[in-house]
Amino acid sequence: MPPDARDKPRDRKQRPPSVRIPFGNSSEKAVIATDLSGTVVFWNRAAEQLYGWSWQEVIGRPITDLIVADSSQTEAETIMTQLRQGKSWTGEFRVRRRDGSEFMVAVTDEPMLDNAGNLVGIIGMSHAVEPLPAAIG
Repeated sequence: MPPDARDKPRDRKQRPPSVRIPFGNSSEKAVIATDLSGTVVFWNRAAEQLYGWSWQEVIGRPITDLIVADSSQTEAETIMTQLRQGKSWTGEFRVRRRDGSEFMVAVTDEPMLDNAGNLVGIIGMSHAVEPLPAAIG
């Protein structure tokens, strides 16, 4: 007798972990969330204004390719290692706008946990600590 189909485990599509992004688009600070590999999964309006990229352009792209200044790449790797261990990081960091101009930001990065308490990503809030360079062009 063939086994009953009801006894077979069903193939269920895995849903992405459910997380809540604090502040979201209501913040005056840039709020950016990435998965553990550094791929952007959330980008608020303040991030659009600060960095010059729309959310449609950044979702699914590596954060290091978008805003980390060339001179800060090594430091970014060190910070990401710490964050992937579930630790927070706060400090100043040199970043790059879409137009290529660089400036310093104050950043606070925190672990992003799913509803079960598992580390699923990183959420960062940033704001400029010096006047933004004039737009090029």
